[in-house]
Amino acid sequence: MTHKNPSGDLDIVVERAVELLIEKLSKEKLGTSSRARRSKPSAKHGYVTRSARSVRA
Repeated sequence: MTHKNPSGDLDIVVERAVELLIEKLSKEKLGTSSRARRSKPSAKHGYVTRSARSVRA
């Protein structure tokens, strides 16, 4: 990390490590991601989806 921290200051290294740890834990706990999920395609007109069918049954 000397290319990002030429002075070798330990505070910057610890701060970055904490940021990465918080990001990792939030992904694990909340399931957050940097990429958005693709939306499911909508059902055709007049077609009952499998999930809707199982709810009514």
